Order: sequence, then structure tokens, then C-alpha cells
Amino acid sequence: NHLKINFILYCDALKLDLCSYRPSYEVMLRFYSLYKQAVCGPCTMPRPGFWDPVGRYKWSVCHFIQNI
Repeated sequence: NHLKINFILYCDALKLDLCSYRPSYEVMLRFYSLYKQAVCGPCTMPRPGFWDPVGRYKWSVCHFIQNI
């Protein structure tokens, strides 16, 4: 429970620009995939199409995290 509260506080701080740290896009995608896996469970969606590169990258990261 303590980790969840800290995670939410850090996410809120990043959203509100309360800290000067800006993670790379890769780190942000890893946080996103861990968040989605914790909230929604394993990814069961089919891989997005060619014309959705951001969706495809998010899908790939989520599946990589899921298979660790």
C-alpha cells in the first residue's frame, strides 16, 4: 500500500510539473506499461495496426513487461 501511495504521488508531481526531472520516453513507457498491468491486468488487446505507431510501441512494451 505504501508503494502504491508513493507511486501515485510521484505521478501527480510529474503531471503538475512540481519537479524538474523529466524521464525519457522509454522510461515513461515502462511506467505506463507497469501502471496498465497493475490496473487492468495482462494485455489482451490485439496488436494495433501499422498506422498507429504509438499504440504499437505501447503494446510492444506492455507485452515485454508481461513476459518478464
